[in-house]
Amino acid sequence: MKIKRFMLAGVALIAIVPISALTFIKPLRMVAPQIVDGVHCCDAVCTDDKARLSESQALYSAAVVRTSEKVGLFRSRGRHMHIRKRVPFQTGSDRRNP
Repeated sequence: MKIKRFMLAGVALIAIVPISALTFIKPLRMVAPQIVDGVHCCDAVCTDDKARLSESQALYSAAVVRTSEKVGLFRSRGRHMHIRKRVPFQTGSDRRNP
C-alpha cells in the first residue's frame, strides 16, 4: 500500500512540476528580468533590444509625465517591459531563433 502511495505521489509530482514551471516563468520575467536571457534593464525600463534602451527610457519617462498630469502623482513607478520581438517569450520545445 505504501508503494502505491509513493508511486502516485511521484506521478503527481512529475505532472505538477512542468505545469507550475510554465505558470511561474512568465511572471518571473517581470519580477527579475535580469535572470532572463536577452533582457537588458536600466532603472525601471527593461528591453530585449539593448540598442534601443535609451529610446525605451525616453518613452517611459514621457508616459509617466503625461499620465501624472492627467491622474496625479504616482506613489511608486512600476517596471516597464519594452519588448520588440514578435514572440516575446518562448518556453521548452518551441524555443527557436527569431
